[in-house]
Amino acid sequence: MEPINCTARVVGVGAARTVEVWAPTQMPGSARMIAARAAGVPESAVTLHITYLGGGFGRRLDVDFVGQAVRIAVETDGRPVQLVWPREEDITHDFYRPAAVAVMQASLDAQGAPTSLAITSAGDAISPRWMERGLPALAGPIDMPDKTTSEGLFDQLYGIANQRIAHVATHSGVPVGFWRSVGHSHNAFFSESFIDELAFEAKQDPVAFRLALAEGCAAPRRGPQARRRQGGLGWALAAGAARGVALHESFGSIVAQVVEVSVSEGRPRVHRVVVRGRCRHRREPGIVAQQMEGGVIFGLSAGAVRPHRPSKAASSGSATSRLRDG
Repeated sequence: MEPINCTARVVGVGAARTVEVWAPTQMPGSARMIAARAAGVPESAVTLHITYLGGGFGRRLDVDFVGQAVRIAVETDGRPVQLVWPREEDITHDFYRPAAVAVMQASLDAQGAPTSLAITSAGDAISPRWMERGLPALAGPIDMPDKTTSEGLFDQLYGIANQRIAHVATHSGVPVGFWRSVGHSHNAFFSESFIDELAFEAKQDPVAFRLALAEGCAAPRRGPQARRRQGGLGWALAAGAARGVALHESFGSIVAQVVEVSVSEGRPRVHRVVVRGRCRHRREPGIVAQQMEGGVIFGLSAGAVRPHRPSKAASSGSATSRLRDG
């Protein structure tokens, strides 16, 4: 979890000037471009050494720190410069995961099965903001639509016959950036929270309710059923504890999680998380397991700051929920 950093060296003057950069960047092309711009040289005069990212998670898609280091190195007569952002500075002013809100409505038939689903989400678009910073030549004069803000809502795996999914693009002025999983990282929270509310309204087991909705997709059915057989849903709960489930698909991979949680002094406490994932490509099982563990830690850290408080659902055959994530 190294802080934002970059080492740069600028040697020579005029047409003979060259730039050498050592940086943990996820965008080598953009890093070379901003280094060349800061030093006033063509990109061919920039040599970039990509170091280990030390934890990127989307933040190192931005290359602002590369430009800063090179601009300082221009003034040091060929001596290398290492720029390190203090953690306090990084937290005080950086690029932030956008706040988002979703209003979700559904209708249930007499058997408790959803017959319609309407979702309107709102939040800042990430990709155009990012392109303005890193690739201004491609950003253009208008704010382009950004499907990443609605990912996980318009392409969810549940089979509900009648759906209307809409997104309202906002522009809060806060500098926003990617946070590991783009729109899926907050839209999965929206959709799965609402699925739980629908299962409650339908008076059905939340796992069975999800399996019925995912009837047309074999992979998610195998996941929860296998986990139930292996004991993921069968362990004895501690006194005062509850169990929650979630199922989500993104980028061709499906993950199911079962969480045991209790409330202590008004705050949630997670005792156990069981994860089962089905990946599109799996070459290194150990790395896949690390990704699952890292995702759980990310979720726990975000949930500890802003615990979810379920809204009250209507009881007249429909349910409405307004969910926020920030």
